[in-house]
Amino acid sequence: MKKDDLMFFRLFTSLFIGIGSVFAIAGIIIGVNINSHIRNSLITQGTVIDYVQYTYKDEDGISVTNYHPIVQYTPINEEPLVFEDASSSNPPAYKKGQKVEVIYNPKLIEVASIHSRFNSWFLPSIFTGIGTILILIGLIPLLRRFLRRN
Repeated sequence: MKKDDLMFFRLFTSLFIGIGSVFAIAGIIIGVNINSHIRNSLITQGTVIDYVQYTYKDEDGISVTNYHPIVQYTPINEEPLVFEDASSSNPPAYKKGQKVEVIYNPKLIEVASIHSRFNSWFLPSIFTGIGTILILIGLIPLLRRFLRRN
């Protein structure tokens, strides 16, 4: 293998494996933090009682409207509480009166959110998946070179 080819080979594999490792590790760390949050929280049932409508202009000056659900839930041994969920969509993702899972910290009962497994695990899955793919792309030339030698 020529010196320039060897240099490119090392750079290619190092870059893909390095960046892939950063993504995979970030995904794992995010996943561990989410898992810890879920383990230390309580999950109860709540009801979507209304929406808050937010309208803003995007970078092209076009008006965009999103709806944040307003949810009522009752923490264990407490009075009912109401919160505005951080998630938004258009059209609204939930119907008024729809039952949803609510996750909250028992030490901070007024801080709650709609518990969605998709929303919880989407980000760590994407990061870990992209990282794994990049690592595999970086490993392919190494494996090919190893197999050619044998």
